[in-house]
Amino acid sequence: MKIDKRIVLLVSLLLLTSCSRNNLSSNSSSISSSSITISSDSLPLSSELSSIVIDPLAYYESELIRLEELKKDTKKLYLSSNVNRDNLIDEANRSYWKGYSSLIEFTKEALRNINTRNRFVEKFGEFEVTYLENIDTKKIFFNREFPSINYESVIKNGNTILENIKNNHEIKNVLSSFESFIGECEKLMDAYCIYNIYKDLYVDKSEYLIEFNDISKTYNEVENIYNKIYKNLLLSSFYKQETINYFSLSEKDVENILKEETFDDEIIALFNEETELINRYGDQNYDQKELYLSLVNIRREIASKLGYDNYLDYVYSSVYKRDYTMEEGSTLIDNIILSDTLTTMYRTTKVGNMDYRLIGEYDLLEGLKNVSNVVSSSPKVLKDLITYGNYSFESRENKYGGSYKITLDSTGANYMFIATKGNIIDYTTVFHEYGHYLSSMLNKKEPNIDVAEIQSQGLEFLMSNYYSSFLDSKETKYMIEYNTTSQLWTLMSASLITRFENYVYTVDNIDLNEINRMYPYFESRILYPYSLGPTGYVNIPHIYNSPGYYISYLVSVVPALELWAENKMEDGISKYNKILLSNDMTFKEALNKANIISPFKKEAIEMIERRFNQIG
Repeated sequence: MKIDKRIVLLVSLLLLTSCSRNNLSSNSSSISSSSITISSDSLPLSSELSSIVIDPLAYYESELIRLEELKKDTKKLYLSSNVNRDNLIDEANRSYWKGYSSLIEFTKEALRNINTRNRFVEKFGEFEVTYLENIDTKKIFFNREFPSINYESVIKNGNTILENIKNNHEIKNVLSSFESFIGECEKLMDAYCIYNIYKDLYVDKSEYLIEFNDISKTYNEVENIYNKIYKNLLLSSFYKQETINYFSLSEKDVENILKEETFDDEIIALFNEETELINRYGDQNYDQKELYLSLVNIRREIASKLGYDNYLDYVYSSVYKRDYTMEEGSTLIDNIILSDTLTTMYRTTKVGNMDYRLIGEYDLLEGLKNVSNVVSSSPKVLKDLITYGNYSFESRENKYGGSYKITLDSTGANYMFIATKGNIIDYTTVFHEYGHYLSSMLNKKEPNIDVAEIQSQGLEFLMSNYYSSFLDSKETKYMIEYNTTSQLWTLMSASLITRFENYVYTVDNIDLNEINRMYPYFESRILYPYSLGPTGYVNIPHIYNSPGYYISYLVSVVPALELWAENKMEDGISKYNKILLSNDMTFKEALNKANIISPFKKEAIEMIERRFNQIG
């Protein structure tokens, strides 16, 4: 398993959408803790069930109903003004998954009896019964254990392998040691991912954040050692062929491994310093404007020592592996902000008022069932998502306010983290992140970042064609208006942030006064009549933790809008499915495969202008 923090984790971790925290009104109706079963002690364990259950099928059906009622009661907690509301929601969720796990284990045991199995097949069908028999309850998210990692040992073992390669130690022992080291890397990745999720699930529990920060600082060095070992093995006439055979590497694998950059200790120290600074984002003990300048300066130093003219050149080619240039991106921005149609609609289109109804986890999961209209393979993916609980859709105050899809572990499992508002706007976010989730589950590798954002935004836009399937007419009209303004906002805000970052990283000797002067300058010319404030850049986490990323939203939103602008809905869906299975391609290659106009051509802007005119 190749561990590559600057690519795999940037792709998996940083595919974020802006989703503000849901602040519940203090006037919300209150329910007491006694109105919901939350005590896990009241749930029988699998080992206890055999002594109390007479009919496995009847018990299975009754427990599913009880668990469904538990979910519905949990939904009521979203309206609660109880001071323990967040703890009650958490306990209710854990009770659900504990009860579900016990039920699955009991039922799998009961299905060993051929008569019982035949009754289940008669009731639910062979597919459902076989699926149930193969559920691994250890993989249910709330049943996962936190990996224990000895960071110093991992680094020491890797350096020992490098030394043994240098001294031409016995091939089989070296390769066996490297295989063990890969296993340690996978555990490190698993720990990185699960602690990342838990620190966001419970932002008020510092122990998760502390552990995550320790792991993230280790990642730079471990990744570098990993790349050095693989490259040294493949560059050695003594080890090369045995390495290829041992790990069953294709020619493409070898080519990709040899392309990976390795760094000296000085650069790794700078990466570690950068990571420590990134981890201070959002910490009110640090001046966030000064923090940004510190990050810019250290990144300038990294780029200089690596031989790049500027830091964006480095991330474009090395981190994001883009096949387009900053100049092409600038042309796209010009085409957008000089479009009378887009700028006029952006400044004049308004969203009407809406008396939101409460929606929760159940509603969002039901909404995701409609994705089968766009992606025929979605039902199986969604079934696994629900079965293993690899998602967080609940609304809580002590939960991170962003949304993302993240790789959950080294086996290829994935997780959807959604910061919900508790109203119908959540559908846009959940469709966006589900686009990322589908991509990861339907492909063997993670996509190019720019392709990934077409996959997410494309699904988000195409699903607007099916709102009437699960929303009433008033809600459907409102959501189309909301989507229109949201898409226009993405075009303009991504243009602003990209232009701002391009300036910051390419102007010599920039200081904080210049940064604070230029941000409102660009904002007034692109984002007008709206504003994030004179230092609004501090509210954009991407420019702190993933500089140069934001243009991915821009170059991908145009193709995504093209899918939505197709005259025939089925043509947009067909092209989307080709993009969804393009994880082995560069951005431009994926566009060519799907026959989508390049966003850098004016024709692409003209196509979406026509669509917006139709809406207007």
